[in-house]
Amino acid sequence: MLIRIPFAPLNLLAGSDLDAFRRWARLIQASGMAAVYTNAGVDYPPLNLYLFGGAAWLADHLAAFSGTSNQWLTILIKLPPMLADILTAWLVARALRSRSATASIVAASAYVFNPAIWYVSSYWGQTDSTYTLFLVFAVLALERGAMISAWSSWTLGIFTKLQSIALAPLLVVITLQKRGWRGVLAALGASSALAAILSAPWLLTERANDVIQVYLNQPSESPRVSVSAYNLWYLLFAARVHNVSAELHPFDLPLTYQTLVIALFGVYALFITVTCLRRERIALGAAALSLGLFVLPTQIHERYMFSTLALLLVAMGLDSRLWIAFAILSATFFFNLITIAPFTPRLGINLVAVEPTTIKIIVLKIFSLIAAALNLIILLWMTGNLARPEMRGENES
Repeated sequence: MLIRIPFAPLNLLAGSDLDAFRRWARLIQASGMAAVYTNAGVDYPPLNLYLFGGAAWLADHLAAFSGTSNQWLTILIKLPPMLADILTAWLVARALRSRSATASIVAASAYVFNPAIWYVSSYWGQTDSTYTLFLVFAVLALERGAMISAWSSWTLGIFTKLQSIALAPLLVVITLQKRGWRGVLAALGASSALAAILSAPWLLTERANDVIQVYLNQPSESPRVSVSAYNLWYLLFAARVHNVSAELHPFDLPLTYQTLVIALFGVYALFITVTCLRRERIALGAAALSLGLFVLPTQIHERYMFSTLALLLVAMGLDSRLWIAFAILSATFFFNLITIAPFTPRLGINLVAVEPTTIKIIVLKIFSLIAAALNLIILLWMTGNLARPEMRGENES
């Protein structure tokens, strides 16, 4: 927290999502939770909105003692992701405790002190830490066979960020394998009950469709093959993706890029899920699905890799070689972040949106293509590692 607290009251990226979060918080104060989706631009799932609304209420009360309401609002919007970072590191430490005390401490430290992690939550003020916490808990619960806890935690994740959907196939298949259809129905019932509770303001005012539309309309911006992610499509289009629509038909095929990637990710998710059934390496499968969601689809943002790092650390309990993947992805992820939302003018502005007109931009573009290539290579390596028959003792260290 000592790294994070100094950044808490600051909005260092003018015009960033943090400004929108503060506006949404005030809208919730003014119009109530049930009516918030009638306002243009509000496109986050309900759990984040509860946190924003609570932050606005508490900020006004704290302002009576010291500071301004807006300053407290910024701090309180950032506080849940910052705390989620710490709790996720604690979960990672517990997951690796059986390996050794040293591995537990090192892995937790590698997460909580990772520049990419605190850059997103503390510097930028984004909420990716929150859904990552829920996904890590869900994976650990799956490994223990606590299916209702796993599904409930995943439900909290999906009500925080849509990216949580990547783990849905794994959740269903592992539950079916361990508990059968009865277990799936019981877990689905618990998940549905929690979803109903979280959706109560909209259900009670007959506005449930508002919540449904948040998920159906994601992503909300105009479709591009890559919004700001250094992934497969960024690599294939040689970094010229800013004006390439995902609704184009490649090679005059009847399918758009969007349709192709849905099929591509579907096949990939099926392969990972079936492989996890045989190998029971749930954490690595979850990390592969999370990274696959970043590398393979179109319309991906730079932050969508976030949960991969924590899930990789959990998977290290069975395979210490994953440190290599973790180190490389930490570097490529951080580079992706600071060249899309730079912390210094020397990096320019949003590397994806600018043309290579200067030596500096050309060099940065080259490094971004290297980062995209490394992300793809790590995905392939993780997939192969997951599928490869395990030799006795090969992962011991």
